[in-house]
Amino acid sequence: FFFFKQKTAYEILTCDWSSDVCSSDLIRILHPTEGAVISGNDLDLDFQFFKGEMADHVHLYLDGHYIKELPRAIMGLARGPHEIRLIAATGKHQLLRANATVHFLIK
Repeated sequence: FFFFKQKTAYEILTCDWSSDVCSSDLIRILHPTEGAVISGNDLDLDFQFFKGEMADHVHLYLDGHYIKELPRAIMGLARGPHEIRLIAATGKHQLLRANATVHFLIK
């Protein structure tokens, strides 16, 4: 789901619209949770992303590898530890500092 981030009083008073460049509040990974142990080889990915002044969409990295399509389910994961990272990006795909990361185990 995509939501637009509301501006804070500080942003409005100072005209500082850069907070979405690094705000961790823009992206939340809801599933899997940090340290989760997942049975089976498939993973349902659930997250929230709040669009910002610069942040237009997110990029998905699985174990450090960019996944071009943003699936809601990741199929066929090998057993063992994994990392999912979502990084906010501009409309021109420039990565911003805002990100969320979780580590989980497929058993």
